[in-house]
Amino acid sequence: MSSGGCAVPHAQIAYLAAAAFRFVLLRKQTRYRAELDWLGRELKRTRPRAEGACLRLGQVVRRGGELYGGWRF
Repeated sequence: MSSGGCAVPHAQIAYLAAAAFRFVLLRKQTRYRAELDWLGRELKRTRPRAEGACLRLGQVVRRGGELYGGWRF
């Protein structure tokens, strides 16, 4: 990795990906119930244990919801 880079752990990437897919699929809950259940389990499994990391990821997810909440999927 070059200097000034940022290493993001795999579990945090998985958490953010699951949160993003869940955000989109929640709009079509009845069609994607099984997928939403799986995404919920993935969010629990990959949730950071450290409070600081958990707060940072929560901020990213909330900010994404604010930015894309009005979009139609």
